[in-house]
Amino acid sequence: MNDWKRIEAASRQAPPPLLTAEDYCYFAREYHKWKDYTAGQGNDLIKNFKIKPSVANYEKRKFWKLQAVAQFATELAAFLPKHAVVAHIPTSKRPDHVDFDPRFDLLFEQLKALRPDLRFEKPWDMNESHTAVHEGGNRSQEEFYAKLEWRGMAAHDGWIFLVDDVITDGCHF
Repeated sequence: MNDWKRIEAASRQAPPPLLTAEDYCYFAREYHKWKDYTAGQGNDLIKNFKIKPSVANYEKRKFWKLQAVAQFATELAAFLPKHAVVAHIPTSKRPDHVDFDPRFDLLFEQLKALRPDLRFEKPWDMNESHTAVHEGGNRSQEEFYAKLEWRGMAAHDGWIFLVDDVITDGCHF
């Protein structure tokens, strides 16, 4: 499946709060909050994509995580235009945290192999680990931004594609 759809903020009854009519925000599947794998393809893909290396049965579940990474990379490779600049929304945990999940590193590694024409940037770092919103963390945009450290990025003359795994409430970006 690779049926990317644009979220039209103006036509949605309850669009993510930070999404405006001028924004281009695309999604590939519906994700049903607080549901499990059986809720549909979106939940299945995201639940596997977000398996933390710190879970007790990680080695058994790692196969499914890597399958989800490969599927996400393949679908993004088909969607992104030539020579696009790509960055990901930072995860809630720093790399030195026990619950850090390198899902975006894995994703971009595969995406780079599929699409060497893409330029990958990491314009910010998370300077302090925090509880993710989906795990009951703070929804404050101000507090979230205070935990980011801007690293900068090379000049470009086109679109920047920010990749995230779930946009349910859109409370940070």
